[in-house]
Amino acid sequence: QKLAAIKRCRNLKEQIILSKVKENILGHSEVKTCSTCSSLNLELTVLKKQATELAGELQSKTEAVEYYKMKYRDLKKKYKLSKKNKEKVETENPDLVKIGQHLHIDKRRLALCRVTDFSKYTCDLMDVVFGRENLATSVLRGIKGTSKKVLDPNYVSDIQGHVACKFNVNVSLVRATMRNKLNSASKAVKCEKMQKIL
Repeated sequence: QKLAAIKRCRNLKEQIILSKVKENILGHSEVKTCSTCSSLNLELTVLKKQATELAGELQSKTEAVEYYKMKYRDLKKKYKLSKKNKEKVETENPDLVKIGQHLHIDKRRLALCRVTDFSKYTCDLMDVVFGRENLATSVLRGIKGTSKKVLDPNYVSDIQGHVACKFNVNVSLVRATMRNKLNSASKAVKCEKMQKIL
């Protein structure tokens, strides 16, 4: 009986020790599990936030791409339409002579331009294209502190290229001639005004 009682006591002690060990193990694992879960939840929250921001950026960029696609389509349509109109003008007006990329001049008026010298031809051509009154109040390039308007750069470029090619001269000489023509036109208008006053 004493031996049986001792065995029972030992078994109880072993069971108590085992239960305490289990409690310790479970307690530590719960703590670890909780800390791991909280860090994972934090990472998940950060990732969700980043995903939301990226989705917003993607949406805005997609909208921007669609907007520029629409703009491109509109510009393409306008270009095709202007090209058709240009071809139509050229076919409907056989009396027009094309000079450069943008300029069309009446054959009869172009025939009146003097071809003995490139400077005379340039001046006459400017009168035909722009008109004397317009030349008197215009400049080749924008200048600070002046109210004069700038001549159409496309037309200016076409005239310079045409004259330089026709007379085999440097473009800078044609440009200088055009500048002198503008100055003389402005002076001529001022003189006319002074004569009217007198």
